[in-house]
Amino acid sequence: MADVALQPDYSFFVIVAVIIGIFVLVIAIFVFGYFQAKKRREAIAMFARSKGFNYQERFDPYRTGRANTIELTQVKNAGFDSTINPTIKSTPPSAIQMPGISFFGMKLFDPWPIDKLPWLGFNLFSVGSSKNIENFLKREASQEDSIIFDYSYTIHHSGKNSSNTTYTQTVILTKQIKPLPRFELFFEGIFGKIADIVGFKDIDFESNKEFSDKYRLKGEDENGIRQVFTSPLLNFLVSNRVFERIESNGQYLLFYSPSKLIKVEELASRVDSAIKINQMFSLAF
Repeated sequence: MADVALQPDYSFFVIVAVIIGIFVLVIAIFVFGYFQAKKRREAIAMFARSKGFNYQERFDPYRTGRANTIELTQVKNAGFDSTINPTIKSTPPSAIQMPGISFFGMKLFDPWPIDKLPWLGFNLFSVGSSKNIENFLKREASQEDSIIFDYSYTIHHSGKNSSNTTYTQTVILTKQIKPLPRFELFFEGIFGKIADIVGFKDIDFESNKEFSDKYRLKGEDENGIRQVFTSPLLNFLVSNRVFERIESNGQYLLFYSPSKLIKVEELASRVDSAIKINQMFSLAF
């Protein structure tokens, strides 16, 4: 009986090849993401120079506080100063101990303590953890003060298969020309329809059914909200669905679309739309 030729076992080599392939893919994704982020930073820095914005690659609450380039403190008295937050003003930069991870003297991860900043009561900033701001822009131009930044946060999903999901979006803040009531405005969507069914009503306008069908509007001061949402503004929001969400905290307006970065080439038009909406609110008075 002839000996049966032994067949080589290739399973080991297949497993090694798969592991190497996955490793190379992860590295490729990381490198691609790095260069995409670098390209965006450079484009936004160029945009900032051309449009008169101050630019920070990464938001530094301590430097920002000293330079007074943003007002993100308490609603009744915005602005970093010693009367509001003496700790920030009185602590010299060299004495600030920032968290981070170092490797052979190189800082690999250096998160700013975004969670500890009072964010003027916007709901967007009240959820999640690992909050981070990049590509921070600030412009002061009379009644057209505007702030732009890429904001990310992480939601932890617990359970049998726990996981983390990070959401990143570009947000625009404009300082209100006149004080407005607090409100939230967002696209209706399927969840809004379900909310109506179970009794969670929003503020509707009989004069503009199309607006009420497309948007959900919430806020405690219903009469005040109805006063500032004038017919021209309702019509504008129906025909210009630029932002999926708009929030007011009584001092600033916040504009963004969840989990969506605004392309650099669209930033100027988005800022113009935010300023126009701000101006239309002021016409109600």
